[in-house]
Amino acid sequence: MRLSQNQHLFGYPALQIRRLMRLCQDYRWSIGIVASTLSISRDCATELVEAMLADDLIAESLDHRSPKTTWGMIGEDSHVPRYELAMKGRALAMASAKPIRRSTAERLVSELLKRVADVNSDPHFLFWIEEVLVFGSFLTPTEMLGDVDLGLTYMRRTNDPEEFDKLRKERVKEAQAAGRHFPRFFDRVSWPMREVELTLRNRCGSLSLHNLCDEREFIQALPHRQIYLRNTSTLPSGALPIITIG
Repeated sequence: MRLSQNQHLFGYPALQIRRLMRLCQDYRWSIGIVASTLSISRDCATELVEAMLADDLIAESLDHRSPKTTWGMIGEDSHVPRYELAMKGRALAMASAKPIRRSTAERLVSELLKRVADVNSDPHFLFWIEEVLVFGSFLTPTEMLGDVDLGLTYMRRTNDPEEFDKLRKERVKEAQAAGRHFPRFFDRVSWPMREVELTLRNRCGSLSLHNLCDEREFIQALPHRQIYLRNTSTLPSGALPIITIG
């Protein structure tokens, strides 16, 4: 799927809706999150959610035992409806707004794999990158591609919850000292993984990163290839060492 810069969905810029889909794809979320993310009133957010439901972009989450993290506003009733992305919403989250050449895409993947190795060798990060899959337009024979879609498996470097929380707070303090702001509690809690994602993305808008812990079933239903396994894969030399799986 490809979006244009001037395209609108449900009366909003399509790129804003795509941003909402990307932010929400790993969570069960509330209408309050939509209002906060898009800076609109709750009534407008309610209308937008109803439109996205009707268009099958999202679905109400009825299974409260879902492994997805619940994301809501502080003070919000825990019994308000929660939503999650449907298949069409996930496709929109992966939509590209600017095509890139295959040679550029291959360079971006090669550079990302080097950053994966850098993250895994840096003890300051709190997550390992265990695995990287590539899927989407990268696996097609076309010359002009959309975003490079990559699925990653993250693993905590410590299994001790108390130790991890202590280290997380230290990383947040270091980030705050460097000028980063955390306006929401959720931003502080999610910072260790977000920090890794930002490092891997390296401000590249053509890299679309997806968490395999939440999206493996969806991604593995698509054509995909494994390009990295921690401790067993090697960095590319020339052509990308893509291994077909599935």
